[in-house]
Amino acid sequence: MDSIFDILEFTRIREELAECATSPPGSDLARTIKPIPERLDLQESLSQTTELKTLLESDQALPIDGIIDIRPVLKKAAIENSVLPEEDLCHICQTLSVARRLAAYFRPKLESIPVLAKITGRLKPLPDIEEAIHQAIDVKTYQVKDNASPQLSRIRKQIFVSQERARRIIDSLLKSYASRGMLQENVVSVRDGRLVLIVKDEFKRKVPGLVHGQSASGVSLFIEPMEVLEANNDIRELYLEEQREIERILARLSAVVRQALPAIEENTFVLAHIDFVYAKARLSQRLNAHAPELIDETKIALFGARHPLLYLRVGEKNVVPLDIQIGGDSLSIVISGPNAGGKTVALKTVGLLTMMANSGLHIPALPHSQIGNIRHVFAIIGDQQSIENDLSTFSSHLTNINNILSRSDDRSLVLIDEIGAGTDPEEGSALAIAVLKHLLAKKSLSIVTTHQSRLKAFAYQTEGVENGSMEFDIKTLQPTYLFRLGIPGSSYAFEIARRLGLPAEVTDEARNLVSEHKSSLEG
Repeated sequence: MDSIFDILEFTRIREELAECATSPPGSDLARTIKPIPERLDLQESLSQTTELKTLLESDQALPIDGIIDIRPVLKKAAIENSVLPEEDLCHICQTLSVARRLAAYFRPKLESIPVLAKITGRLKPLPDIEEAIHQAIDVKTYQVKDNASPQLSRIRKQIFVSQERARRIIDSLLKSYASRGMLQENVVSVRDGRLVLIVKDEFKRKVPGLVHGQSASGVSLFIEPMEVLEANNDIRELYLEEQREIERILARLSAVVRQALPAIEENTFVLAHIDFVYAKARLSQRLNAHAPELIDETKIALFGARHPLLYLRVGEKNVVPLDIQIGGDSLSIVISGPNAGGKTVALKTVGLLTMMANSGLHIPALPHSQIGNIRHVFAIIGDQQSIENDLSTFSSHLTNINNILSRSDDRSLVLIDEIGAGTDPEEGSALAIAVLKHLLAKKSLSIVTTHQSRLKAFAYQTEGVENGSMEFDIKTLQPTYLFRLGIPGSSYAFEIARRLGLPAEVTDEARNLVSEHKSSLEG
């Protein structure tokens, strides 16, 4: 059986949620969201989302941008005597900066966010580490600053002096050799960090020095004149000394980070969770969603519900809201009506919104909607033919039903599209009725769709089972997508066939055949 996450498109909700996060850690949490088994934990998750959404709508913008995934960096930092490069240290500094800003943002608001405060209160600003990295490294360019240490400042001043000296020497040589036509180009070049002249091949013996290469054409050589050799050597030694001092500075900062690793890791975890809640709040805003009321009984009551993916694709005004209740005295609903009338969308909406609510997400439905203690959602929707196991659509349908019957209980919601289809209608409807009776006995909630008249009759005659239908405008032969509880629907096959151009004699004969069949059965 396909994953319930895929059947109900909960996987796509995860992706929409991940896009609302601002950081990879927040997105990772979004992509792994799933139903929360403990009701207290679930209520806390919904409350966190509600509290943050209220802040977003009534307060200044949340200063959450800038979180970087430093989890791999912290693993490196944990290794004794490891030295983090400039970029990694800057990323730690930037992430700690977000933690500090968020802590300051939430601190005066703790009374208004009592549930969210359990998470935000765990942020531990580390301004000393931030300052240490800021003083030593430019966090925009990842370059160690001149004043990172007195030694580095001294070395870089010496490098500047030596470079100026070397430049004066080689500029003088450039003018001299250029005036005699010995240079291919009248510019000073750099090879391997050393100042060189571009000398014509025929004059290479006229310019004493070290050859650092040849041009691609072979007509010129890159020569470091002997007069500038000592100055270049001084510069090279100073660069090596500079690198050793930079390594020492980075090692010192890495040690500072290592000492505070538990606090930094805690901040990283808390930031990911805050970003995750932020993503839930943003998705709630996009869907104009609300937290449903959680109730203990096995019941679902949705008012003004809309399929969230349809909502995101076509907009709120273009999605007909769904009002549907199941549970209590009515444990099963049989939805009938014409093809493309919205039966499957209604089925998916109930299943998907139940899973979203049970995962701590707001749902696109009115605030007084209720989600009961539904621990398992099962669904058979669409053609789930098993090619791998060589099963037909009907065989696969029965295999999936068998799996549901063996696992469902009084805390389950079962959704089956076109139950009993794919075989002889009489036998298929008999199987469907037997399945529904079995689910009724287990007190599982079930919603099924069908075209079979026998199932509509069963729903009408059986306590605990209700008919339902998707409204259809018989004048225009167009669906209105409005759900009506207690009223079975017609497939309107003959009307639709006539509208699509089938000859009247064909549709009339079909009507007569149905009437004759019903009469023979009743007689």
